[in-house]
Amino acid sequence: MTESFRAIRPKPDEHLDYYSKYIERVPDGDIVDTLSRQITETLAFLHSIPESRVDYQYAPGKWTIRQVVGHLSDGERVFSIALLDFRALIRRLSPALKKIFTWQTLRSRR
Repeated sequence: MTESFRAIRPKPDEHLDYYSKYIERVPDGDIVDTLSRQITETLAFLHSIPESRVDYQYAPGKWTIRQVVGHLSDGERVFSIALLDFRALIRRLSPALKKIFTWQTLRSRR
């Protein structure tokens, strides 16, 4: 049985070296299942934090829990917009991509 594409890790030449430290922290398995579990776990964790602690800084100049959650939320918004832009680009390029793939398929059959 072939491995689901959702469980395949990106190869080192498919991302910038900087991101390796984050990719290595992702557990093995289906990424969609992992993300589904993490949202539930994250929400449970955040709901367990008393309101009196959300603006706590463990040192001057360090982020509060509220700021970290806001940063994560902003990041999700940015990545979602980028994904929608990419999807729109693929739709616009679809006819050209079909021609390219058809040409490559014909050439590979020689």
